[in-house]
Amino acid sequence: YNVTQWMQFITYRPNVVLIDLEGKSHIIRKKEDLETLKDKEVKPE
Repeated sequence: YNVTQWMQFITYRPNVVLIDLEGKSHIIRKKEDLETLKDKEVKPE
């Protein structure tokens, strides 16, 4: 699948990896974890 088909319901999104022309892999987006989601929330004061 690709990034445009992401739907987040049950699991965190994985790393996104780019494989260059030399066959080397590079992480271009880090995986999500609980902290990733908690960082997005804002509590009213």
